[in-house]
Amino acid sequence: MARATRAPAGDVRVARLVGPPGAVVGVVDVPPDQRTSIVLVPPESTKPDEVLSTARVLTAPAGPARTEVRLLLADDAPAGERAAQLLWDGGAIDVRIEVLGIQAAEVRPLVVPVSGPAGTIVPVSVHAVNRGNVPVEIGKVAVLAFEERETLEHAIAAGLSGKARGLDRWAVVADTVAARQSEAARVVVTDGAGILAPGADTLVAAEVHVPAGLPPAEHAGTWVVAGVRVRVEVQVTAPEPTPRKRTARAKEPS
Repeated sequence: MARATRAPAGDVRVARLVGPPGAVVGVVDVPPDQRTSIVLVPPESTKPDEVLSTARVLTAPAGPARTEVRLLLADDAPAGERAAQLLWDGGAIDVRIEVLGIQAAEVRPLVVPVSGPAGTIVPVSVHAVNRGNVPVEIGKVAVLAFEERETLEHAIAAGLSGKARGLDRWAVVADTVAARQSEAARVVVTDGAGILAPGADTLVAAEVHVPAGLPPAEHAGTWVVAGVRVRVEVQVTAPEPTPRKRTARAKEPS
């Protein structure tokens, strides 16, 4: 790409490009036929900014003497404002580039099945990746408000099948949801808690503490990992029967 000499200080104009890493956009006073010679460099420097050096620069006409400039930066390009210049055959334009912060974590799987009797501790794990350009936090402890599976479906069916009408029908729905709520459970992260930097990934290992009072049934709750909702589905099994001890019978006197 062609380089141009810097314009005299009086000829330098200022523009602003704003947006997330994948679409930092602004309009500059550059004739559209000059768009192929645009080069990004920081002010008073001969080398491109490390973040901007890998950017793709896309341009499009925005008027008789104006050009839309779109920068495509890496997904983890740090949020904040940075200075640069657009150099073109006709001179130079000072620009302020504001990269917006985007929180975009990815967690897999989004549904975690758990099985065991009430009162047990079950290990689980998920894989978290920070796809955004700002840090995200993975909490050490979370609380799951368990409810029986398909609670909403049962509540709607109860409201529609009964004789209640109007607000009374909604009262039936609310009462059904409340009746199917379970005790809260704890999720304790044993490995992977803390700050996850942009572009980083980690295996989050945790323990689900199944409440002792849960009846044998299917229950579900939401575990929020780095802002992502993970559904924890628990199949509470019946406890193992306790073997009865046989007591020795006393010998009758002869």
